[in-house]
Amino acid sequence: LTVTGTVKLGDEPMVRAAVPAEDRMQAFLWRHLVPAQELKAVAYSSYSYTPTRPLPTLANAPVDLKTIVAKDASSSSVAGTSKGKFTKSQVAGRIRQLQRLYEEGLLTDSFYLGKVAECETPQ
Repeated sequence: LTVTGTVKLGDEPMVRAAVPAEDRMQAFLWRHLVPAQELKAVAYSSYSYTPTRPLPTLANAPVDLKTIVAKDASSSSVAGTSKGKFTKSQVAGRIRQLQRLYEEGLLTDSFYLGKVAECETPQ
C-alpha cells in the first residue's frame, strides 16, 4: 500500500509519499512514531470502537489497590502547594493517553489508577 498526498502551491503541484511508522512507547508513558519498513492497513465497511478492556474505577477496586493508589498519590504531592500539577488540557490529554494504553493491556490497574489520581490530586 502506498499513500501519497497532493497539494497545489500557487501554480505548482506538489506530491509527497507518506512514510510508514510504528507507534512506540518511551519513558513509560510518552509515545513516538518510528519509521517502519512497510505500511499495513485494514479496510472496514463500517467501524465502531469498542474498548477491549474496561477501565478500572477506584470505587470498584479492591481495598488493597485503593490503599496503594492513595499512598502513591499522596507520596507524589509536594507539601505546602495547592495548585494542580497539570492544566485542564494537559489532564484531558494525559487521561486519554492513559486510557488507550490501559485498554491495549500495556498498564496495570494500580499504575493506571495511580496516574489518574495524580492528575486529579492537587500537587
